[in-house]
Amino acid sequence: MWVGGIYPEFIMAKPKDKKRVSPEDFIKIWQTSLTTAEVMEKTDLKVHAARTRACMYRKKGIPLKYMTRGKKRLDVEALTKLAVEYGEG
Repeated sequence: MWVGGIYPEFIMAKPKDKKRVSPEDFIKIWQTSLTTAEVMEKTDLKVHAARTRACMYRKKGIPLKYMTRGKKRLDVEALTKLAVEYGEG
């Protein structure tokens, strides 16, 4: 129903229930996960939120492991050969 230019159901909509993750659970999940994607899946946190939280804990002295951002690792040897092959000279 239209009330004063706004639909009341949009005003009354409840925010999405977010799963709260205790510091203890977050640390267990972070330390046992292989990727940040796995942390996201287990906690329902976004990548930035999970990485920020891990960084904050590290700054407080908690020795959390570092994870790669999921990018492919460079094959330096193969890329060097490719650069030489197509380079000037």
